[in-house]
Amino acid sequence: MEVSLVYWGDRFARDFPLPIPPGDSLETGGAWQLAGIVDVFRKAIPTTFVLAAGGDLAGTPAATHTAGLGPAKVLAKIAPDAYSAGIVDFSFGPLALKSAVAKTKLPAVLANGYLEGSGLLLPAHRSVSREGVTIAVTGVAPQRVNECVKRDLVKGLSLSDPVAAVREFAAAKRSQAHLLVVLSQLGWEADSALAASVNDIDVIIEGHSRTAYDPPRRVGKTLILASRPGGLTVGRVILDLDTNTNRFSLKRNEFFPVRRGVITRDSGVKTEAIENEQRFVRDRGDKIAELMTDWNADPDGASNLAQWAADALSGVSGAAKLSVVANEDFSRGAKRGPINERDIEEIFPFETTVLAFQINAKELLKALEFQAAGGPTLTWGTLRVATEKGKVRRVMVGEYPLLETDEFAVVTTGVFWDRFRENTGLDPEIRPTFFFPVGLREYMLETVKKQKMISSPLDDRWQQ
Repeated sequence: MEVSLVYWGDRFARDFPLPIPPGDSLETGGAWQLAGIVDVFRKAIPTTFVLAAGGDLAGTPAATHTAGLGPAKVLAKIAPDAYSAGIVDFSFGPLALKSAVAKTKLPAVLANGYLEGSGLLLPAHRSVSREGVTIAVTGVAPQRVNECVKRDLVKGLSLSDPVAAVREFAAAKRSQAHLLVVLSQLGWEADSALAASVNDIDVIIEGHSRTAYDPPRRVGKTLILASRPGGLTVGRVILDLDTNTNRFSLKRNEFFPVRRGVITRDSGVKTEAIENEQRFVRDRGDKIAELMTDWNADPDGASNLAQWAADALSGVSGAAKLSVVANEDFSRGAKRGPINERDIEEIFPFETTVLAFQINAKELLKALEFQAAGGPTLTWGTLRVATEKGKVRRVMVGEYPLLETDEFAVVTTGVFWDRFRENTGLDPEIRPTFFFPVGLREYMLETVKKQKMISSPLDDRWQQ
């Protein structure tokens, strides 16, 4: 029997399409386009199951001003068969997440999330049956959530060992379902270890990946899927399932752009998204500062927005000499002229932690070599780096050359820390960290207000 799983992760509450670029006529992204695609898939294959692998409830000002409830209402109208809480979905605290799920009746699952004094935060798992096929779905979040989200927002939340939680799920549901599915925000390394540890799992949908897995990855018999983040694509895998033995084979895995052109059902998705937008835009237009230069948010090249942000982070601690951000962590830039609070909320969409980590000169050079060899584009405060043909040739710390004996505290964000290994090639587990009481967006907003007139021309701190 043909079974279809439609999936996405880390959509970041982007319920509105992107602005239409010059020369194009089609909207890209947006909840109502996604709803239309989901409907088409459901009609094409009756045994279609729609799975949201987390990251749907935070990432826009509308999400911030409704504490996740607005995006939850939109997601509920798209009607996934299961949704699991992602890291950013804890941005407004576990009680706000629990409330948004309850008010919208989202089919949420989370096997390893606990609220102090009241047990499981959300149901551990659920089963869905369609046309004689039953799938059982659970979700897991990483135990480092409180290192990424501003810490005072996640008081009372604890996350248990995800492997133990999934093992318990598999033992309970294996005999009752044709397919066991895990919606995960753990990342590839942890997901591959999970698949190796619990061999009863059929499919893991990774909701926290930077890239789509095309083709899907396998660990043993477990199929591991991921679509690109940001709500611009949706994945669909079609399996050939033997309902007598519960064995399946992969027929195809494909990705579809979320673009206008699909007839959207009359579900109120667009109306709900527009109402969310209108609720918060009122009285948000007061000027707080003046940009003297455009803020360029190039995720892969030199960015004066990233340079400004890295330099601003240096002011969090007088003891830290360095700071660093990942260029891809800014949702957009800004044009020269007046900016308001809404601009800052959109540029810095998550209330993540601000922290400092320790690094020595040898590790710093390794991280810089990792970046020069094709790793993610990072922007460092205080450093001046010269590279040639993918090799680091010179590093200056302020006015002085890097010495082999140097050690540094580096200020960064919870978003950067969440992907520390992917960003730097270094191990995050072995280094001391210190978490500041301020959140990233709160700090950046106050910094912009203090500076008032912001001139940030692009400099050559990273020379190639």
